[in-house]
Order: sequence, then structure tokens, then C-alpha cells
Amino acid sequence: MRWLAWPQTQQYAPQTCNITKREADMLTLRLLLVLFVSFVSMVPQSADATWRPEYGNNPVAIQRWFKQAEPTLPAQQRLKINKCCEKAERLMTKFVNLPGMGWMYYPDPACTTRGCALLPILDDVVHEGEIRALEPQDDNLPQFKQMRQEGVLFIYNGAPSCFWYPRGTDN
Repeated sequence: MRWLAWPQTQQYAPQTCNITKREADMLTLRLLLVLFVSFVSMVPQSADATWRPEYGNNPVAIQRWFKQAEPTLPAQQRLKINKCCEKAERLMTKFVNLPGMGWMYYPDPACTTRGCALLPILDDVVHEGEIRALEPQDDNLPQFKQMRQEGVLFIYNGAPSCFWYPRGTDN
């Protein structure tokens, strides 16, 4: 039996770099920083805060709507949550409905133009009904009109959990 081997054409000779100890330490520090940031960005972010003091400035009808808002049944089953605010946060950003792709959102509210990152909103979290106050007399509050016009998205563990898409006009 014959063994085939790669022909040896050139020996590998390690090259040395002429960098100082300080430069090597700085490169190591940069590498550790990049690894740390990469690791932190991969860890699922769960928003445990479901109430903030500034929410108390909203009318009671708005506060009640947020406390009572529920995910769609498929989203409840998949995410194992019963309320949209349960360990989730509202992300105030811009939404687009792309043909063939459905609803998408800009994860960075400071970057909502062409070229910025867009993420999909799964169909099972999309509410087809409009945002309406729990009590009909509260439905004309400016906050409800604004929510209907802008849309409302909740993020749970880094992913959309409840979504009411923006309505062009307020009926």
C-alpha cells in the first residue's frame, strides 16, 4: 500500500512582530472588549420592569388599557405570557408593511430611515382590531388617537410579543 503525501515545498517559518508590550496589551484589551460586547448582545434581554413612574402621568384609561392588553391566543401559547405588559416593554419606533414580508419594525428608534436595520414582526402577535379604550367614553382621548395612528409594539425577551399596527386615519 502506498501513502500519498503533499509535497513539501516550503517550510513554515514563524514571523515575529515588532510591537511593544503596551501595544500588545492594548490589542488584547480591544479583543476582550469586542468579545464582551458580542457576548452581551447575544444574551436575551428580558425587560422585567413592567411599570415606570412616568406611566403614572397618563390618564387612568390609558394605564388600564396597557395593564389589560393581551397577546393574541397563538402568541400567548408560544410565549407563555397572558398580558402584553407582562415582563415586556413598549418600543416606540416606526413600522413598515413590506409587500411579501409583512410588518417590520426599526429596533433602534433613533434610526428609522432607509438603510437602518429592520426586523420582522411575526404574524401571530399582530392584532387585527384597532386600539380601543376599555370604556367607550375614553376612546377619544388624544393618547388613544396617537396610539392608533402610530401603532403599539411590545418587546418580550428581545422579540415582538404584541403588535397593533398603525392606522392611517383615526375613525
